[in-house]
Amino acid sequence: MEFITQYCNIQALKIDVPFRIETTCDDSLNNVSIPSLITQTFIENCFVHGFSNKNTPALIKLKISSEDFGLQIEISDNGEATDKISDMHQSRSNQIVEQRLKNTYPKNRLQKDFLTYGMINNSYHVIIKLPILKT
Repeated sequence: MEFITQYCNIQALKIDVPFRIETTCDDSLNNVSIPSLITQTFIENCFVHGFSNKNTPALIKLKISSEDFGLQIEISDNGEATDKISDMHQSRSNQIVEQRLKNTYPKNRLQKDFLTYGMINNSYHVIIKLPILKT
C-alpha cells in the first residue's frame, strides 16, 4: 500500500487539482505479496484518462479485501467519465497485466473473471481477483 500511495503522489504532480487516495486493506492481508506492477497501470490510467481535464479534487479509492477465492483488489476513481477510453478499446497495458497474471498464477487457480474493468455509476472501476499463493 505504501508503494501505491507514493506512486499516486508522484503522479499527482502532473495534475492541477488537489489529489487524495483512500486505501483500505483487510488486516489479514497485510503481509500478503501481490505481483509487482499489477496495480500501476490502472493507477496511471486514472491520472491520464480520468484526471487530465478535471477541475475538482481527484480521488482514487483502493480496497484490498479477503474473499473466499483469495484476495480482491478494487481500484476506482472520480475522474471525468467522458474522458475514458471507449469500451470497444482494448488497452495494451491491460492486456500485459492480464498476461502477467496468467503467467504468474496456475491456470486452475485464477477466477474466470480475474480481471474486470469499466464504468460503474459514472466512475471507472478495476477489479482484480487473485488466489493467495503460499510461499
